[in-house]
Amino acid sequence: MRAVNTFSCLAALLFGTPVVAEPLSFSVEQVFVHEDNHGLTRVGELEFISGISVSSEDDRFGGLSDLSVSTESNMIAISDKGDRIIARLQHDRSGALIGLANGDISRLRTPKDKPLKGKKKSDAEGLARTSNGYFISFEHKHRIRFYPGHDPAIHPAEKVSPPKGLKKMPDNGGLESLVVTGDGKLLTFSEDLVSGNGHTQGWLRSNNVWEPIYLNRSEDFAPTGMTRLASGDILVLERSYSLLNGPAARIRLIEQENVIAGAVLTGSEIARLSGSQTVDNMEGISAVMTPDGERIYLLSDDNFNPLQRNLIFMFRFAT
Repeated sequence: MRAVNTFSCLAALLFGTPVVAEPLSFSVEQVFVHEDNHGLTRVGELEFISGISVSSEDDRFGGLSDLSVSTESNMIAISDKGDRIIARLQHDRSGALIGLANGDISRLRTPKDKPLKGKKKSDAEGLARTSNGYFISFEHKHRIRFYPGHDPAIHPAEKVSPPKGLKKMPDNGGLESLVVTGDGKLLTFSEDLVSGNGHTQGWLRSNNVWEPIYLNRSEDFAPTGMTRLASGDILVLERSYSLLNGPAARIRLIEQENVIAGAVLTGSEIARLSGSQTVDNMEGISAVMTPDGERIYLLSDDNFNPLQRNLIFMFRFAT
């Protein structure tokens, strides 16, 4: 009981509202971007700082789909089962990511203030932080919800009017990527819905009005996450998988001035993980400015599969 009460106090300080804590402990293993060459750190225009593989004896933990990291090194993640995970990122003196602490897991809630139930209603995929809450996208039952406050597990969801065409998306190929642009618009892309022009279908929401926007599709990569840099530019995380080549991930940079309704966004590839590099089912991305510069975190979804891992990588822009 002492540990639970201590965490409740800490959560109140970190996130502004008292919560009923469900403590979550982690096991962490250090990983490298290339397991056979630990000295390899350059990945395109990024420099690999550190990485960890995270597991837990709590069977609720896993299936991590997206994350948001604050300037205070607090992480909020969401899972395929509709859970919200909180943890504090631990760094060593050099700034390398070495672990997670102060874990907590709670179920997201419906607009009727009931905990999410069932795979079709609980598959949370995209997470976008705003000044007053979080947008979260779901697939299978495709929708977007808004969760007000500092912690999306505290308050019931608020409905968000959806863009047209969500029912055309495959059950497991919905709105995996979600971000709020620098001018306050909400940008989202389907993972697997291809438009008539051959590009990935997306939507841009401004003043509660959705308009189509597209992402150039190539090499069988599909978008799974987005984050906004301090500059306002957008990073798009994409993944691909083949039996021959295994999993791969790439990151494209989209300049903010190009994010306009009707546009076909291409951007420029700044990093790719594939082949002998360490890569899994990469789904989440979060950029955060720190005293040591901008940091980019990548997250993988283990699908609750013992053959996969929950990886968290930390990068910075190479100089």
